[in-house]
Amino acid sequence: MKAIILKCSPFNQFRLGVSDLEQTLDFIHSDTLFSSLINTCAMMYGKQAADACVEAFENDHIRLSSAFHCLSNRDETATIFFLPRPAGYELLSGEFAPRVRNIRYLSTGVWQQMQKPADLLGLPLLGETYAVTWEELNQLQLRKYTDSFTQSEAARENKRAFYNKNSQVLGGYKPVDMISYPKVSVHQPGQESAYYTQTNLQLMQLSSGWQTHFYFLLDIANTCDAKVKKYIEAAIHILPDEGIGGDRSTGTGLFEGIRESDFPLAIGAITADEWACNLSLSIPASQREFDVFEYYQFIIRGGGSLGGDEDKETHRRQVRMIAEGSMHKGPVSGSLQNVSPEKKGNITRNGKTLSIPVKYEHQ
Repeated sequence: MKAIILKCSPFNQFRLGVSDLEQTLDFIHSDTLFSSLINTCAMMYGKQAADACVEAFENDHIRLSSAFHCLSNRDETATIFFLPRPAGYELLSGEFAPRVRNIRYLSTGVWQQMQKPADLLGLPLLGETYAVTWEELNQLQLRKYTDSFTQSEAARENKRAFYNKNSQVLGGYKPVDMISYPKVSVHQPGQESAYYTQTNLQLMQLSSGWQTHFYFLLDIANTCDAKVKKYIEAAIHILPDEGIGGDRSTGTGLFEGIRESDFPLAIGAITADEWACNLSLSIPASQREFDVFEYYQFIIRGGGSLGGDEDKETHRRQVRMIAEGSMHKGPVSGSLQNVSPEKKGNITRNGKTLSIPVKYEHQ
């Protein structure tokens, strides 16, 4: 298992996965990455190569996660990876419960330490939604905060005072931000319908020089055919030029390059009695696989237009998928789904599951 870092320039912007121009996602779903790689394989090597890659995913020879955020220092010698907060960790009662529910991403350092939802209390937060450990906060060299408010000081204060102060001092440091622009459509007949607002995701750079990038996890089994491995690796190296998302003709959605990195957490096969958290979208392959999900959220994917005449326009079929951060107890393989109109075609949506073990004690 390795992490593929999609390097972004400071304040690079993306339009991701939402039809409403005033909204955008803040990460890249695994099915979007899958489609991008398969389409690139087809463009470079032809349909037969693309079909072989799809078959490798179907047989679990290749798995990938969604693309989340990471922070790297200027010389790329240190990286802090973030993962989605497990869904079961929002089940906390008491006065601090809303603050824990607002946390969306956890660093790998937090992931290694946590065992129950209450363990997320009292952690430093970047932008109020990214939880890091005190050691990682010091590593980020945000001197204004680490010098004035140390872990030992936090231990001496009561939780209410600590948590209020903690949220206030780190709220201004956001790994990502949403930027809205007023725009004008030149194809509208009148002024009233010509003006609109578009929202983009912007990847920020911290004052200490740490830059936000995307990364995803890639697992290529030893049983994978050597040619298929070559196709996928070549497609990944094309990603910086192809980009992901909307408005790529204006420079949005492009990457500076890619970098491979070791991932600090071990990800192996999930055992029958082990808690795990989705790092990808999932379409359970059977009722048994669905039944092992304990805490989960559904999202609807698909429905995009495939063109055609105005009265005969066709669309991809929609499919209900289990979102990243959902928790299951036991192994889940997931499945690929044909989303071609009336299943007459070979448009495939990736619902194969990549999960990571997570410690979880009920409150």
